[in-house]
Amino acid sequence: MRVQQLFDLSGRTALVTGGGRGIGRYIALGLAEAGADVVIASRKIENCDAAAREIEALGRRAIAVEADLSDSKQVEALAERALSEFERLDVLVNNAGVIWGAPTLEYPMKGWDKVFDVNVRALNSLTLDMAVKLAPHKIRVNAIAPGPFDTDMMDHVRHSPEELEAFLRRVPLRRPGGADDAKAAAVYLASDASAFVTGHVLVVDGGMSARY
Repeated sequence: MRVQQLFDLSGRTALVTGGGRGIGRYIALGLAEAGADVVIASRKIENCDAAAREIEALGRRAIAVEADLSDSKQVEALAERALSEFERLDVLVNNAGVIWGAPTLEYPMKGWDKVFDVNVRALNSLTLDMAVKLAPHKIRVNAIAPGPFDTDMMDHVRHSPEELEAFLRRVPLRRPGGADDAKAAAVYLASDASAFVTGHVLVVDGGMSARY
């Protein structure tokens, strides 16, 4: 198989949670550019709708679904909706994440539960465990560990050129991640190019983890 074919996702369907903005949007668009139809889900349907329109402009099919991934009933409803629109799902990108900032001694239980319910269901150890257990079913499970990306998550330093410069000095490649960096990693792991890769955590952080 030629290299171009290895990365081709034509005829496949992907579900991207948190796909309305940030890294999730980059990934959703990248999968569509590689040929996949995409289901985009997040709590903010307007962001999903906008991303879906961009995907449709590429000639791919896209649907937007409003869903709170911390609610198990909404997760089930999302899966049912996706499978009602498409015959099958080939790629699942669990990208949805939340943050809740507060001083340690003032951190509310509500915030802890919200972050835990959404974020902790994608731990590295879970990736390894699922990769082994699902391998007999020909399902590969991998993770992407992103470093600083040029998204809203960097708003705490983007307001000040000085703070942004100081922050990026900690990144060996001296820049934040961008759309192409997220797209390339996701398409690789979703495609036949990584057919012999499972249980792997792909670090895409400009060298930060290597430095620290």
